[in-house]
Amino acid sequence: MAELTVEDLRRGLPGRWRLEKRVEDRLLGADMAFVGEVEFCEAADGLVYRESGEWRDAPWGPLAGERVYRWRMERGFVDVRYADGSAFHAFEPALAAEAEHLCGQDRYRGLYRFDLPEAWSLTWHVTGPHKDYSAAALLSRPV
Repeated sequence: MAELTVEDLRRGLPGRWRLEKRVEDRLLGADMAFVGEVEFCEAADGLVYRESGEWRDAPWGPLAGERVYRWRMERGFVDVRYADGSAFHAFEPALAAEAEHLCGQDRYRGLYRFDLPEAWSLTWHVTGPHKDYSAAALLSRPV
């Protein structure tokens, strides 16, 4: 696949994905893991992303976690929104797509890599006065 389009994502992402995430938090001095699953469901304006799992190797011990995002797909872009509809970030589909988000004075720089239909990944590098961490998520189809 030479290029990637919004329609490729709409066709290739729905369903369940195994999630393995590593987080290196330089402020806490901790290297943590989050293991779980992601399910993409179709919606009128794109996809709904539902993540659930458990933190492991974290300073606070095992802890369940979940989140929901809406991936609105229009005009050739993916507009990622929080569950409440507020803006998170947007990206133009590509085999390697960059994203950015400002949270107060903290800056999130993200990189999506798509190898559909088998796998995709998302890496965030977060820096600023309140946050300093890297998070690398690998998503693969369940066996």
